[in-house]
Amino acid sequence: MSAVSQAQQIPRLAHTGRVTQLRVALSEWTKLRSLRSTLWSLFAGVLLTILLPVLFAAITSSHWGSMSLHERADRHPLDIALAGVNVSQLAIAVLGVLVITGEYSTGMIR
Repeated sequence: MSAVSQAQQIPRLAHTGRVTQLRVALSEWTKLRSLRSTLWSLFAGVLLTILLPVLFAAITSSHWGSMSLHERADRHPLDIALAGVNVSQLAIAVLGVLVITGEYSTGMIR
């Protein structure tokens, strides 16, 4: 036979502070900084968002004089400016997956 035993409750610590937006933002920032992979994903996302449009704009401006009128008409400035956003979405998606799986693995989300 087995005996039923009562589980002991662990006493709670006294709550010393309030939950504010600043404290929540600081805790999220600490969580992002604590893993090297999240920093690399964030860095890659920012870098791709900035570098690719600069690169495409430099290439387009250097070849502008040798382009035909039809090629010039096909070049839309917004396409050049948003070129890095499409690629950097992958890095930001990896960042989101890393953050959420990290919360599941530590038990912050149940």
